[in-house]
Amino acid sequence: MLSYHAAMKICSMIDIIKQTSIMDIFKQLSLFLLIVLPSIINFQTVFSQTTTTINLRVEHLEDPLGIDIPNPCFSWNLDSEQRGTFQSAYQIQLVDAVENFTEPNTDKMWDTGKVTSPESINVIYAGKYLEPFRSYYWRARTWNEKGEAGNWSKIAKFHVGPMDNNDWNAQWIGASNASISSPLFRREFQLTKPVKEAFVYIIGLGYYELYLNGEKVGDHVLDPGTTNYNKRVLYETYDVTDYFKSGNNAIGVWLGNGWFKHFSSNLFPEGRPKPYSEHLQLLFQLHIKHFDGSITKIGSDENWKTSDSPIVENSIYDGEIYDARKEIPGWNRANFDDSNWKNAVKLNTPNERIIDSQLTEPMRVVKTIRPVRMWEPIEGIYVYDFGQNITGWPRLRVSGGEGGKVVLRTSPETVHSIALMKESSLIGLIDTIDVAPNRSAKARNIYVLKGDNNGEESRFSICPN
Repeated sequence: MLSYHAAMKICSMIDIIKQTSIMDIFKQLSLFLLIVLPSIINFQTVFSQTTTTINLRVEHLEDPLGIDIPNPCFSWNLDSEQRGTFQSAYQIQLVDAVENFTEPNTDKMWDTGKVTSPESINVIYAGKYLEPFRSYYWRARTWNEKGEAGNWSKIAKFHVGPMDNNDWNAQWIGASNASISSPLFRREFQLTKPVKEAFVYIIGLGYYELYLNGEKVGDHVLDPGTTNYNKRVLYETYDVTDYFKSGNNAIGVWLGNGWFKHFSSNLFPEGRPKPYSEHLQLLFQLHIKHFDGSITKIGSDENWKTSDSPIVENSIYDGEIYDARKEIPGWNRANFDDSNWKNAVKLNTPNERIIDSQLTEPMRVVKTIRPVRMWEPIEGIYVYDFGQNITGWPRLRVSGGEGGKVVLRTSPETVHSIALMKESSLIGLIDTIDVAPNRSAKARNIYVLKGDNNGEESRFSICPN
């Protein structure tokens, strides 16, 4: 039950509503619209100014290392939540130090100013000379179709590597014994100053793995890209600033045959082509910049040491033979005793060979998959079905006595699957792998045990599926 005072309040409210005319309501509504409308207009203005420039790329790569083009191309995308937005103008600024974006009276390497243009792909650099072995930073902003300037992009960067063959202060080297299937190379040096930045430029023919102080550098596999190695080879650039320490440091490189010195006639039924060289080849250059401005340079030469490795045979399609008994613990670390190793030899290479940067996305391991089923068609022989065709290689972990061998063969098909495709009978067929699709490729990896629980995976070969 309502109290007397509550009832009186309700009656008063009803009475006030009755006394409010239509004109009063219209005036209040008009006032509301006048207050809200400027807010809407202001909101749209702010909204249009949130247009930003994203996905900054140099030579179609984000923050690339090893640019070797004097006038590289710059590209970007426009980002806006407003429909129908397009670019009417752009501005690019490029500096050799990040602080030069904001420092007053600092001369920039390149400042286009406002350029009226819809172009956002392959805008050619037109600034000052880009020096080899230096890093540069850039940003961009755009104007929309209404002529409103967007925000500056995030700062992007790129690093310039050797521009041509003359920028290399290193020698092509190889193992003292050309018959070594997969040689190891090492070099030690001392650092007494803190490292501001450091970059490695490397070519390993046919394939290579790079180590600094025992750590594998980068996530690339099967590098470098395949070319006509007599005419053109590709180098890769790595930022290795965080790999070094004060005192002794070690460089390690492991080479494999790849397509440079291959032994498979899989793609060449008329016979195996002649290798590009009897020696696998290495070209290496390290630039370390210190905080005092000084530079430490290390290049490949005859002072490097070399040895054979546990990989006693390797081929891009035939696979690898890995003898774990030949492993050399610590070979790629500092303070390793390499007194029994041989000195590398300087190699003669084609004079017309061009050295270019590998300005492409590298091959990487993108996924590790496990078998979906396993069976034993013959005692001691196991078949693992991974459920799909892949471009990759097997990884093995096994234990056993010293000298024991495990042989892994790969194929995209089994005997039964081939028979089913041919609509043939399965009677009498043993369901193991069918190597016929591999053509002449051996497609096998052999692992020789050293007598403990160990494992390994291929480095310089792939399954020809």
